[in-house]
Amino acid sequence: MIKQGKSLFSLLVILFMTTLVTGCLSSNADNKLYFNRHQAIVMEPSVLAAGIVAGRPAITQHANGTRATVMLSNTQSYPVSIRYRFYWYNEQGLEVSPAGRVNDVTILGDGDTEISADIPDKTISYVRVYLFI
Repeated sequence: MIKQGKSLFSLLVILFMTTLVTGCLSSNADNKLYFNRHQAIVMEPSVLAAGIVAGRPAITQHANGTRATVMLSNTQSYPVSIRYRFYWYNEQGLEVSPAGRVNDVTILGDGDTEISADIPDKTISYVRVYLFI
C-alpha cells in the first residue's frame, strides 16, 4: 500500500514538472499575450503532497456571464481541506478583473468534489485555478 502511494506521488510530481517545463519551452509568434492553456491548474506543492488531483477546467457561457468548473479528487483515505481562487482571461490572454474570491473546500477521503465560480463577463476564454493550503 505504501509502495503504491509513493508511485502515485512520483507520478503526480512528474506530471507537474512536465507541465511546468512545457510552459517554459512554449513560444507564441503572434502579437497576443500568451496564456498557456496547459497550465490551467496551478497547485502549491503542499496540495500535491496532500494527495489532491485536479481535472481540467470547463468553461460554459450562460445568460449572465461565464462559469468555470473543476473536479477535485482526494487520493488519500482522510479528508483534506484546501483553498482555491479562479483567475479569468480573455481571448488575448489579458486577465479580466476581478479575480475570484478565495474559497475553502474539504474533499472527503477517496472522494471527489466539484468547485465552480461565475463571473458576469461573456468575453472569458480561459481560466486558471490556483489551489493552495
